[in-house]
Amino acid sequence: MTLIGWLQTLLFFACVLALTKPVGLYLFRVFEADTQPLPRVLGPIERALLRLCGVNRHQEQTWGQYTVVLLAFSVVGLVGLYALQRLQHVLPLNPQGLPAVSPALAFNTAASFVANTNWQSYAGESTMSYSTQMLGLTWQNFVSAATGLGVALALARGLTRRPGPEGRKTLGNFWVDLVRGTLYVLLPLSFVAAHLVGNGVKHTPPGGEVSVRVSRDDARVRFEVRDTGEGITAQEQARISEKVYRAQKHRREARAWACPSHATSSRPTAASWAW
Repeated sequence: MTLIGWLQTLLFFACVLALTKPVGLYLFRVFEADTQPLPRVLGPIERALLRLCGVNRHQEQTWGQYTVVLLAFSVVGLVGLYALQRLQHVLPLNPQGLPAVSPALAFNTAASFVANTNWQSYAGESTMSYSTQMLGLTWQNFVSAATGLGVALALARGLTRRPGPEGRKTLGNFWVDLVRGTLYVLLPLSFVAAHLVGNGVKHTPPGGEVSVRVSRDDARVRFEVRDTGEGITAQEQARISEKVYRAQKHRREARAWACPSHATSSRPTAASWAW
């Protein structure tokens, strides 16, 4: 391995170590604490989803029950994604008239996305219809990652919960872990990243540069996007923390919006989110 390769490896491990405590604290609050983040906003959504699925969030599962439910959910997801690809030529949202995906490629794609490896040996826009991408691939991008979180949580609980007759014989509830992992972890990350990166791309002219950086800020994780776009004037920077404030004249055509916790500066533009 080259010197650059070793330095990149060391930098990666350093980033993982730096993020371990803040991310671990947040995940503990999501999956183990009595009150989850944003209880007034996300709490009702979580309870509604679990109620809709007939799940009692206070009823935990043994290791056998947790394993069976997890594997069954993954198998159903694999079969469903395979069927979507094989039947996409007769399903709606296929304006290009793309044919059905071949059996081998459909199975390979379904297995890789359900296993959260997301290996793609095809050109997405010329192989997968909109319905396959939205209902199949995007869905698995979230639920397969949440399933992976569930596996890690079950393992951690099995290693840390008190053994013996007085210890708990359960490892949590897979459905609760799945919903919380998606609702409190994956969806917020995707919304924040899409908002910041999308703004950077939208307001950066051809030939410009957009960079993304993740760092540790005390006990928080900071996601930062910098671009060489037109930025926001000094007069307007004082107002970007206001609710749904829209920048004026020089960005009116692009309809730029700023939201709370979104910090932006003029040339080059820098936007960050910490949690």
